[in-house]
Amino acid sequence: MKKKFLIWILAAGCAFSVTGCGNNGAAQPIAQSAEQEEPAPESSSSNPQTSSDSEQNLENNPEYIALMEKISRSKAGVPDENGNYTIGTYGSLHSASITLLPDQAFDISATNYLITKNPDAEDTDYTQVQYSFAEDVSKEEIESSATDDTQYQEERYSDVEISSVQTMDVNGMSVSWVKHSYTYSYFTQYTQYYAWTEADEHKIFLVRIEICVDAGLDAGDNLLTQAFQGVSIK
Repeated sequence: MKKKFLIWILAAGCAFSVTGCGNNGAAQPIAQSAEQEEPAPESSSSNPQTSSDSEQNLENNPEYIALMEKISRSKAGVPDENGNYTIGTYGSLHSASITLLPDQAFDISATNYLITKNPDAEDTDYTQVQYSFAEDVSKEEIESSATDDTQYQEERYSDVEISSVQTMDVNGMSVSWVKHSYTYSYFTQYTQYYAWTEADEHKIFLVRIEICVDAGLDAGDNLLTQAFQGVSIK
């Protein structure tokens, strides 16, 4: 059985996108996704139900089956009857229903992440939004990765600013966020928002927004608020 560990989908520009933006100046991922084998559980006389039994029960759960169908449609770029896309976590009923921001369109999706961007995106003029779940990671690890500045040590990055961790309440969610802004190669300007909220004790829901323009940038922090207003976590 495989277990996914995903901290941030911090794709450089459109690194995960099949309609990618090319090799632009977006900062490299702070943390990469990884996949590792999870050892088979040991049998126990005091707990006769194995993980395989639990997974089998979940696979026969009508609610889980319906959720997987929604996620499968979202992977194919097909929204539900309300125009929303669904992502989830591996082997559980946790999910997020996502309403896309205005002027954003579906780009690519998997079980636990969704990436959108403006339809007329260009290499140095685009807005990209990434939604994802992180599992088995602490809020402290999330905050540490979101405030890391080591990715900007190269000379081509200038005017780098990283905010302190901010908090806000949106739709009953307590959201923490950090804003990055910098200039790449003396011209192209980037603003990136990294935000997170606890889905439960072991799962964290993440939103990352990246905005790139050739000259002049006024992203507006309310874009992040709007993104979470379009999210319903179960």
